[in-house]
Amino acid sequence: MKVVLDSAGFCGDRDTFSITVDTLPKISFFTIAGGFGPWCKNDSSNVIFGATPYDNPANSGSGNWLHLNGWLNGGVNNTTPIVTFSTSALFPKVGNHSSVYFFEDLNGCKSQDTLRVQIFDDPGKLNISINGKQVSVFSNITDGYWYEWYLNGNPIASSQDGIGQPLLGSGDFHLKLYHPCDTLISNSVYFENLGLNFLNNNDEFQVYPNPSNGQFTLSVPQELLGQKFQIFNQFGQLIWEQVLNHPQSEINGLPAGVYFLQVDSERRKLVVR
Repeated sequence: MKVVLDSAGFCGDRDTFSITVDTLPKISFFTIAGGFGPWCKNDSSNVIFGATPYDNPANSGSGNWLHLNGWLNGGVNNTTPIVTFSTSALFPKVGNHSSVYFFEDLNGCKSQDTLRVQIFDDPGKLNISINGKQVSVFSNITDGYWYEWYLNGNPIASSQDGIGQPLLGSGDFHLKLYHPCDTLISNSVYFENLGLNFLNNNDEFQVYPNPSNGQFTLSVPQELLGQKFQIFNQFGQLIWEQVLNHPQSEINGLPAGVYFLQVDSERRKLVVR
């Protein structure tokens, strides 16, 4: 844009000057090694990333990083656009992290943008053991990820806590964990579930006749009224559910097979012939 100055009455001198309107720099993040994740602690990733303005690839100006909460290198900030870290080093720690890149060009125009980094915990190994009816899961991962139970090589139930689904049926069980950095498969254990977890060591929770022809009676104590009654097939799939409103309930229509009946945390095995 050109502006011409003149005095009133066309007297005096005149001159011309130019006004340039600069645009704000737009920050671009890039990776040289290690990608943009996901990363897991101790997965031996060596990450190199950086920042540069979109419209100023020559980087004419100055920029610096601010690593929030000191997540990178123990709080040391970096005045260069290139940043490196290793997941095997002390820093960074596991968690969600943010770094802000500030840039000022030669005309004094300033801009900033935020890069977010997530470091997951090392999933380690996944192991299960079964002692009686107690299932123990051993892993560095405690929650927040998806688990899937397998019986004799077939998926039977999914859960977000690993032990949320009762082990119903008999055979070789193993557990699969879907983690952002890896898919873990546990060891296989043989488990025979007879469904004989008696209520208060007595026979107040009864199913008869057993074996059955598909019609049977469920008898429960008063303290279990209002609880859910569930029937699972031999693969652990829920096929029936109702709320118990009476001490005795008549159930019919089950085809031949092996079933597991559950009221609250108590289970029974039912054979239909």
